[in-house]
Amino acid sequence: MFIKANNYLYLSYYCEDARLRYPLGIKADSAAKSDMLIKNKIESVVAKYVAQCKILEKPILRSELSEHLDYALNKKVRSTYDLWADWDQFVSDIRSGVILKKDGTRYREASAKHYENSKTILKRYEVTTGKVISYSLNMNGVKHFIGWMVTLGQSKNSIACVIKDLKAFFVRTHGIKHNNKIALDKDFSYSGEESDTIALSDSEILSLYSLELTGSLEKARDVFVFGCWVALRVGDLSRINDYHRRGNLIEVLTTKTSEKVIIPLHWMARKILDKYGDGNLPVYTTAEGLSYHLNDLCKMAGINSKHLITITKGGNRIAEYYEKWQLVSPHTARRSFATNMYKAGFPVKSIMKITGHRTEAAFFRYIRIDKEQNAEELAASPYFNGPAA
Repeated sequence: MFIKANNYLYLSYYCEDARLRYPLGIKADSAAKSDMLIKNKIESVVAKYVAQCKILEKPILRSELSEHLDYALNKKVRSTYDLWADWDQFVSDIRSGVILKKDGTRYREASAKHYENSKTILKRYEVTTGKVISYSLNMNGVKHFIGWMVTLGQSKNSIACVIKDLKAFFVRTHGIKHNNKIALDKDFSYSGEESDTIALSDSEILSLYSLELTGSLEKARDVFVFGCWVALRVGDLSRINDYHRRGNLIEVLTTKTSEKVIIPLHWMARKILDKYGDGNLPVYTTAEGLSYHLNDLCKMAGINSKHLITITKGGNRIAEYYEKWQLVSPHTARRSFATNMYKAGFPVKSIMKITGHRTEAAFFRYIRIDKEQNAEELAASPYFNGPAA
C-alpha cells in the first residue's frame, strides 16, 4: 500500500478508474510515533471507503478516495451543504437497508422518520439563529443549540432525541466524511427523563370494547383493544394478517427485536379475530393513523379519571392535570398489556417472553407502577381505613 519515492512515503492504491498516488508527507525512514499514527489512519480510511463502496455497489474512484483522505488528514473542511446532503443519504441508506444495526438487522421506518424530524428541527435552528451546523461542529455549538431548544419551551426528552440523532450521525460518518473528534466526546449527549405514562385497566378496556360503533370508529377501536391483549407494537400490528392463529395462540416475528413471540389470545382478542375472519383484521401502517380516533373513543368510553403529569419544559419542571383519555396513544395498548398482566399476578419472566424485555429492570421501568402499587397496598391497610363500624 505504501511506496517510497524521493525519500518520502506515498500511498499507492489502484482504484477502478485510475491509480491513486497520495503523498503522506512522511520521510521514508521515519520511525516517529506520530508518523506511524498517520499511516494507521490512512489504512483505516482506505478500508472504510472500500467497504462502503462494496456495500453500496459503487465503483472505487480515485477522486473520492483522495477526498476522503483529505478530510481525514484535515486538509479540507466539509461544508454545511455537504453535511445535509450526507444526512439525506444516511436516511436513504437506513430505508434501503444499506445501513444496518450492529446485529445485522434492518432499521425500522420509524428510525428513518426520526432522523428526518431531527433534521427539520436542526434546519429551523439554522434559519432562526443564523448559526450553521457543519462538520466542524464543536461543543459550544451543541450547547447553543440546546439552549435554543430550551428557550422554545421544548421538553428534555425532545431535546435528548435530537442530540442523540445528531451524535449518531457524526459517529457513523466519522473517518469517512469528517475527522471531527466531537463524535468521540462523551459530553456530546443530553439526558432525557422518565415520562409519566398511563395504562388502561381491564375494566376500562372492557368499556371501550363494549361501545356500540360502526365504520372507522369501530375499526380503530377493535385494533386498539386487540393490541391491548397481544402487546404488539404498532408496526407489528400492521403485519398481523401475515400470521395465523394456532388454536388460542398466535406466533409473531417482532420487527424491533427480530424475535418470535408466542402470544396467548385473550377472549376479547379472539372475539375480534372471529369478527373479521382470519387474515382480515383492519390494519394501520402508522401510529398516526391509529391515533386519529383514539382519544375520542376513550372519551366516549368514559375513561376520564384525572392524572397529574410532570415534565421539564423550557428548563422548568411543571405539573398539569389531564383527563386520562387525553393521554392515551397507540403505545398505551402494549403498556396496558404488560401492566395488567403484572397486576394480575402473572410471573414477570412469563410476561417478558411476550413483551420482549430482556431484563426485569427494563420491564419495571416500562410499566412504572411501583409508586401506584405501593400507594394502593398501603391504602388497603386497616390503618388507612379507619375503625370498623
